[in-house]
Amino acid sequence: MKILLVVHQFFPESRAGTEVLTLEMAKELVQKGHQVLIVSGRRDGGGGKIQESTYEGISLSSISVATLPSSNRIYGHIKNEAVETSFHQILGRFNPDIVHFNHVMAISASLIKLAKVTGAYVVFSATDFWAVCPTTKLFRRWENNVCTNTNDKAACFRCLSPKLEKLPAWMINTYLKMGNLFPMKGTPLRLAKDLQERNMLMLEAIGSADAVLVATRFMADLLTSHGMPANKIRHIPFGVNIGSTRPACKTPRGSRPLVVGYIGSIVPVKGPQVLLEAYQQLGPLRSQATIKMYGDIKSAAGFGEKLIQQSQQSGGSVEFCGTFQHEEIGRVLSEMDILVVPSVWFENTPLVLCAALASQTPVLVSDLGGMVEIVKEGISGFAFRVGDSTALSVLLGRFIAEQSLAPNLSERMQGQHIKNSTEYAIEIENIYVRYTNYHSMK
Repeated sequence: MKILLVVHQFFPESRAGTEVLTLEMAKELVQKGHQVLIVSGRRDGGGGKIQESTYEGISLSSISVATLPSSNRIYGHIKNEAVETSFHQILGRFNPDIVHFNHVMAISASLIKLAKVTGAYVVFSATDFWAVCPTTKLFRRWENNVCTNTNDKAACFRCLSPKLEKLPAWMINTYLKMGNLFPMKGTPLRLAKDLQERNMLMLEAIGSADAVLVATRFMADLLTSHGMPANKIRHIPFGVNIGSTRPACKTPRGSRPLVVGYIGSIVPVKGPQVLLEAYQQLGPLRSQATIKMYGDIKSAAGFGEKLIQQSQQSGGSVEFCGTFQHEEIGRVLSEMDILVVPSVWFENTPLVLCAALASQTPVLVSDLGGMVEIVKEGISGFAFRVGDSTALSVLLGRFIAEQSLAPNLSERMQGQHIKNSTEYAIEIENIYVRYTNYHSMK
């Protein structure tokens, strides 16, 4: 089959979880004899210009997109005529049997309907919460809390208009009402109008796909609550590779410190500050633990500097280890006793969490979203109340005091099967094949 994989951004410009998922999918599908082309956004000014290249042997067509101002962040991500024109050219040239969207933020949700018109089988994977939240995070920054009501457009307006977030509610509601009457382009009034239309437009675009894939029941419930037909949703948990390092049980550490790991973006919603607060609360026990924090601290600007200061004030041992190639994740995890995922927002299913489970590394996670769905309490790790550094500190203290805890959990994890990227690709391929077989018999 000829398979087109679409993602909002890609290597080497960007290397987050959705990009890793797309690359692994492409490699596995090529191994199975399919012809694969990745289409991605490329942030270099906009205009829709197509650039052809390859990445790790996979054909790549990247389309130039611009970073949009906040006033156009809604509609600009749903419809982009320049990108549509380029995508139409790619569709005509490649003539795919399957078009699979892993993300379309910034490149245009309208591409989903455009692909459907060609007669190809269209799949959309909800890899994060962008389908229902324009910031993707379901997190109210000004309240420093998760968002549980995406129909609250006043809250959405505050999130997307930082300069106006402190306005009283009556004034924001006035913006929302006036936006329908005077939606002047490039103003908060246009943003207000677009916000009120977003749910309908997103449901229309994503709903045009033949199948919508989710990795967690949490995501499935979220989409159906926003009007997505349940019969289109397929629950397929992610698969991961951990490189050449084989899974192995953790061993008793003896006299060495407990190695506590963090792997992820250095941003507040991922919660690295919660881990450092918990570490500081360990008091004298800090001497028996080391924090290894992996992520691009240099790109974190002011927040990164705050974390460095916080680590220095802790009086313990905190290492900022930078980033690593994805294929090295097994080795990196093998050097940790436990991994902490202290996110303060609804994670879908972080691939690093899947990798930790696959490598038999016990995990401590915030009790939110898809994380608690895949972590078995007392078997693969423990959950703590989101943002509660004291609760996390108690758990860290327990691992320090109980030398056998991490090895015991690691041993219990041997009975858990975490699918690899090959198994994930087989499940995806089966969806494609069922469709093509069905249509060949019609």
